[in-house]
Amino acid sequence: MIMIMEVGESMNCWKTFNIFKQLGTTRLMVVSLGGAMSFYILFYLLMTVNGYNGPFRFNMLLFLGSIILVLPLHKLLHCLPAWLSGHEARVYFEKGQWMPRMQCVIPGAMPKKRYMSVTLAPFVILSLFSLGMTFTFPEEVHYLSAIGSLNFGMSVADILYFAHIVRAPAQSWVEEGPGHCRILIKNHEIA
Repeated sequence: MIMIMEVGESMNCWKTFNIFKQLGTTRLMVVSLGGAMSFYILFYLLMTVNGYNGPFRFNMLLFLGSIILVLPLHKLLHCLPAWLSGHEARVYFEKGQWMPRMQCVIPGAMPKKRYMSVTLAPFVILSLFSLGMTFTFPEEVHYLSAIGSLNFGMSVADILYFAHIVRAPAQSWVEEGPGHCRILIKNHEIA
């Protein structure tokens, strides 16, 4: 059974939030950059402590290719849980300031637990991928640390959204809008 509910008269908005507006874009970018750098340092140090003493290979094309692939992969991984559960999710490109930006849009409202999986999917999947591949290919730890750290930096806003959503009532629904997120509850849950 697919649970998709369009926002109608039977739902009320419990909370609306916009991380970019609350924190400010500059502060969010600084926190994301600091988080990415911290993730890189910790990941690299923890993964090199495992005893690998061989040479590290470096290939600039492989490095740039892996960094460029993380950006669209992060967005696609947001859509994956929605697609797997039968919910509609659209991916499109829009013109950015310097380069095209990829967007994932999930129309309509979605149950809280499913939306939580949509929010954290890129962080969890790519972090586990980096961790697993580091044990398989320890000589590539610098690439995998960069992939993981870039993904973590992009996931900071997702983690902050998750923090808001996790505090919502258990049977709530979440709707994404342009620049904001709304947590909805049924009318009879208000009393």
